[in-house]
Amino acid sequence: MNQQSSHRIRRLRWEVSTHSVSDAFAVRQQLAEDWQNILLPVLEQVFDRAYGPDALVHIPKLHLRLQVPPSESLGEWLVREFPDCLRQALQEQLADPSQHPEFSLSVGIDSAPPQRQLSNPDLNQWESLLQYLRTGILPWYAAQPNAEIVAQELGQLCATRSSQIIAYLQTYAESPAFYFRWLQLLPDSDVPHLIQALLEGVPETCRTVVIPLVSAILAIASSSLDRPTRLHYLAASLSIGLQVPSSIALPNFLQMVGGTLPTISQSKFRDWITTLPVPLSSALTFDRTSPFVTGDSQVTDRSDLATSESTTPHLSQESPALPLSPLQPPQETADRNITLPPPISPTPIPAHNPTSPAFPWLVTQAGLVIIHPFLPQLFSHLAIAQGNEILSEHLPRAAALLYFLATGRDRIYEYDLMLIKILLGLRPETPLLVAEGLLQVSDRSEAITLLQSVIEHWSALKNTSVEGLQTSFLQRSALLRERDQGWYLQPEKAAFDLLLNQLPWSISIIKLPWMAQPLYTEWTVI
Repeated sequence: MNQQSSHRIRRLRWEVSTHSVSDAFAVRQQLAEDWQNILLPVLEQVFDRAYGPDALVHIPKLHLRLQVPPSESLGEWLVREFPDCLRQALQEQLADPSQHPEFSLSVGIDSAPPQRQLSNPDLNQWESLLQYLRTGILPWYAAQPNAEIVAQELGQLCATRSSQIIAYLQTYAESPAFYFRWLQLLPDSDVPHLIQALLEGVPETCRTVVIPLVSAILAIASSSLDRPTRLHYLAASLSIGLQVPSSIALPNFLQMVGGTLPTISQSKFRDWITTLPVPLSSALTFDRTSPFVTGDSQVTDRSDLATSESTTPHLSQESPALPLSPLQPPQETADRNITLPPPISPTPIPAHNPTSPAFPWLVTQAGLVIIHPFLPQLFSHLAIAQGNEILSEHLPRAAALLYFLATGRDRIYEYDLMLIKILLGLRPETPLLVAEGLLQVSDRSEAITLLQSVIEHWSALKNTSVEGLQTSFLQRSALLRERDQGWYLQPEKAAFDLLLNQLPWSISIIKLPWMAQPLYTEWTVI
């Protein structure tokens, strides 16, 4: 991602000592109102000059001690003197980092040799992409409010790093969630080619099992299968197919693939398999009422997988395995009318460090807290929630609905769901696989009706349009912190926030029926 074009400050803290209480309050007020206008241009200028355009520097902590003469105006002094103080601190850090542990720099996952201070931007981009594909969360320094720009940059990374991603997946096992996020970032036209390249690096005996299923999934007409379900099927097939031993029998492979799908989709998946030509359809010779077996084969390196072809059952001569180059799915399956509910992947993601209380997350759609009183009834009406619980199979749809309420868009990515996960009672690191195509026509209609009701009840908005409500309030960026008592949300300020004083309901504490912890909103009105 193009992170070298900007500077990211995750936390800025002031500790000010004055001679009187009145002076302290005055300084606090001035810093609260003016620090962005005073300091941000200075910080940008100093950082631009300190390092070259291709350098990427991680500074965990930078501490400055400043003393302002009593006769000086704080704002004028900071503009004049702060750049030199900051520049000197950076120079001391570069001269001898060991003498300034608070100035130490992070260089990424390999972080060696210790004396290195600059991180390669290409390596940093690769790390950011891998973190998202593994966890659904971007590094804090790679996050930004514009989700469409993030999608474009991630998509470009997947295109330019396609050979690196393929080599990685041919060496290391990853979950279906990893594959889902990767495939979602790719243009549909590129998916068959990249899958072909991926499977060329695995044993022939594995390919004869995986290719027929993958080809059949790709052959389903888009009008018959929504995109999220197609991504789930492909992700499960590739993840399981590249992990299982080469001696796996086709029925066992299909059971393991089905086992990664939610229960609500397993019978539909089985029924779909039976509509395909042999050998896929004939492979399901087990009890039609028996549950799928969840595939739990997890390896970190594929060098130990069996490669012997003598123990692998080949497909029948009547219907040989589809050729690898090119992938040509059977034409007779392309027009079948198959409608499946969007599944979610239960596969756990790799361990991820939870949010640190000291460092907040940058989140979007913070204004969704404004409409929280309307959400239980909406979810109940659309059968997303039952009682005080959101049905697990409808969590992706619920996330897409909240995203649509805030943005009016269907195109959705997991990296933009940090706050939405909290509102759904999930933790930020909980996988929630989403893609365009989750919402039904009735979902969008009910969402628009809800927003119109909010405007009607919030009389201060008067003739504000639904789009005006979304852009002015619901799409607001904010900082999200986790503390012992719950989550704390601090939205950015805007001039029209004065209208919040006339909001008929409170947004200070959000505790929806399915939320384990409350969300405290610190929305300061200018």
